[in-house]
Amino acid sequence: MRKKLDVRATVVDDKVFAAAMPVAAEAPVDFRGSAEIHAMPFGLTQGTTWSLVALVAMLNLRFASCDLVVDVDGQIHFLEANVFRQLALDGTRADLPISECIAEALTGHQS
Repeated sequence: MRKKLDVRATVVDDKVFAAAMPVAAEAPVDFRGSAEIHAMPFGLTQGTTWSLVALVAMLNLRFASCDLVVDVDGQIHFLEANVFRQLALDGTRADLPISECIAEALTGHQS
């Protein structure tokens, strides 16, 4: 598989926030090997979003960070789901409200 993008999709209950990182020449296997990580919001299909929410619920979790790859043909491949991740990557670099969503989920309050 030749990959085009690395995608980190953070699932919080029924919400999914996805950030894409283009494959860098110096880090073709894993975006974290790049000297500078460029992240941007990424729109997942409704089916992919539903599948990630269902997976996290089946694991009896409320939060997980899922790693995906988009290949050069646009196909999305699931790699793994983790419960401990670097939230700052998704939230600050891709301007996604992940921290706020987690806080709302934990407190039951919506802003």
